[in-house]
Amino acid sequence: MTAVSVMLVDDDPFIRDVVSAALSAKPGVHVRSFATSAEALAAARVTAPDIVVLDFTLPGTDGIEVLRDLRRVLTPFPPIVFLTAREDADVVARLRAEGAAGVLAKPFDPTKVADEILRLGARERGAPAREGALSSGGRPSPPRDARLDAVAASFRASLPQTMAEVDKEWGVLRREWQRAVAESLLMRVHKLAGAAGLFKLNDFGNAARAVEVAVQMQLDGEGRGEAISVAGIEPAVAKLWDAAIAATGHDGL
Repeated sequence: MTAVSVMLVDDDPFIRDVVSAALSAKPGVHVRSFATSAEALAAARVTAPDIVVLDFTLPGTDGIEVLRDLRRVLTPFPPIVFLTAREDADVVARLRAEGAAGVLAKPFDPTKVADEILRLGARERGAPAREGALSSGGRPSPPRDARLDAVAASFRASLPQTMAEVDKEWGVLRREWQRAVAESLLMRVHKLAGAAGLFKLNDFGNAARAVEVAVQMQLDGEGRGEAISVAGIEPAVAKLWDAAIAATGHDGL
């Protein structure tokens, strides 16, 4: 079986762990994971990957810019499979127009994501589908990898500290609007929304996404010169706290 090298770029450690564990469980698949685009580009210059799995939303940049940077340094250009929590059809259309091999929405099924990535990569490269990949006919999903359960447990254990950071940033914004703090809160809840669904914490993920939408609305309004009002963010944050308590099973957050 031909070995396949996959480069994974995502700033969320839980997404990296889940996708890496899923891909590494496949025979002959070797995964290198990176938290930043700079690290990934430096590594790509040394060893070209066969497939790149790229988060659309990265700190300080976005996936399209990283794709263009990779295109400048990699010849031949490998298939790019995007991961995104954005549900905007325009974003998906832009990614496909830039040459993405596929776009997988977060949250995805951890037991199927590796097969889908490998299928999209093989299709783009003109290679035969790898043995063990799910066909469109839908063979039964493989047993859940114990590593995924370990990542899920780690995610739950991290919630008290993460929610403390959310509370700290929200406290600042309630006193005084600061764009840098709002952007930090936006990225924090964006990660929560993307990861929570992987572990079937759907209510928590939806609550995190609601905060993300509320904060983004204020950031967009500020960009248009509109007055800032955090009143719409407050109920979303309160619901996020309720969902966090339910997700962890206690109110000692």
